[in-house]
Amino acid sequence: MNNSEKNKLLSWGMYLLMAFFMLNGITMVLNFTGLSVTIPVMMLVVFFMVYFWARRDLQRPYFYLFFLLAHILYLGISLFSLFILQKTHFSIDIPYQLRSIIYNLIIVYVFYRFILDRLHQYKFHQVIHLLFIAVAIGGILTLYSGLFGLYSVEVKSMSDDPSKIVEERLSGVYANPNLAGFVANIGLLLSLTLMFSKSTMAKIIGVAGIVFSISTAVATFSKTSFLQCGIIIIVFLIVFLARYKKIEKRTRRGIGIVLLAIVSLLVPISVYLSSAYDELTPFQQERIEQLSQLVTEGKVNSDLTTNRSDAVADGLTLIASHPFMGNGFMSFLRLENASAKTGEDIGIHNTFLLVLGDAGIVPFILYVIFHLLCFVSFFKIRDTQLFYFAITLLISTSFFNTTNHEALANPLQAVIMGIFCALATYAYWSGNKEKILEHNRITTTG
Repeated sequence: MNNSEKNKLLSWGMYLLMAFFMLNGITMVLNFTGLSVTIPVMMLVVFFMVYFWARRDLQRPYFYLFFLLAHILYLGISLFSLFILQKTHFSIDIPYQLRSIIYNLIIVYVFYRFILDRLHQYKFHQVIHLLFIAVAIGGILTLYSGLFGLYSVEVKSMSDDPSKIVEERLSGVYANPNLAGFVANIGLLLSLTLMFSKSTMAKIIGVAGIVFSISTAVATFSKTSFLQCGIIIIVFLIVFLARYKKIEKRTRRGIGIVLLAIVSLLVPISVYLSSAYDELTPFQQERIEQLSQLVTEGKVNSDLTTNRSDAVADGLTLIASHPFMGNGFMSFLRLENASAKTGEDIGIHNTFLLVLGDAGIVPFILYVIFHLLCFVSFFKIRDTQLFYFAITLLISTSFFNTTNHEALANPLQAVIMGIFCALATYAYWSGNKEKILEHNRITTTG
């Protein structure tokens, strides 16, 4: 098998893996419990395949190594603290969480190498298209989850009749409505990314994706997802105006027509939403009112946020008590005082605070620095479409992780972190086309 055939086989394998992890919730919905054992083994096989078969790159994997260092320190310090403090997380499966984080690190590396390879070959549009298809499938299964009889494990555990729960908040093939809303946000991001394409068909698909993604986000009734829709659109407008002169005239005209059409539809859409509000359930109406309060007054109704204010207060107290060594591995996944107060398992709902609370300030600083380094590096990307995708995905993911505490063990987030490592590495030296051409020559003939 020659290098060309190896690369084709590697590409198809990675496409299938990316689609699998973008739709990872299906494994939980269909109760494929055996996958919890087979996936880590499969990822080890893929790891070695990528290690030996992937094209050689000229850069050192500094961003991935930095990301890996932050996680190794998190695991080492938090597990040491767990042993020293002798905490008992009776509702947390420690071995499962540990295994999930370890194979997620493998996923990050696999997709880092694959995405970087696509960037070297100027074929990142293939990744955009694949992500778009995977998100579209996930969105369809989410919107019509009741019709397909697809309910996540979390929804099933809440009621003997899951159909009643999804009438108020859809989660589809994902663990919960908030994650489904985040995927819908990625769909909106990808749809707007397509608007920078030169292809008219891509723009048409992008417009359809915008409508579909926002509809899915609304169906989840996730406040974070609602806010993210606005953030993603605002960033799109900022990038469009900031790089207006660098965008081709034909592309500018196409984007202008789409924006004009969207603005012209705002009035009828507002009228429709006003009339549809009365048909919502009281719970749905309360969530919309809370979002309105949050935006206009900065107030939050704790009754509709799983008592997150109590969780944050409890978490900050624990952080202050052990700022350097933390409180132990995954201790912030279930906060004992807040959980005892409400009678329910309550976590910190913030990945950054989870890292700080579990392992102390050093892993937390490294984790934050990793995101900041990626953010700064992305500004070196000259291609407008790629720049918008990179910077907006980083902003969107970071914002989501301030309301979510499961990022370290989530395969979807691992795929995204792999994309960040690849984009940051590529951006660091993207201005030197001679090195890229030399890299392609070496890997084609080597």
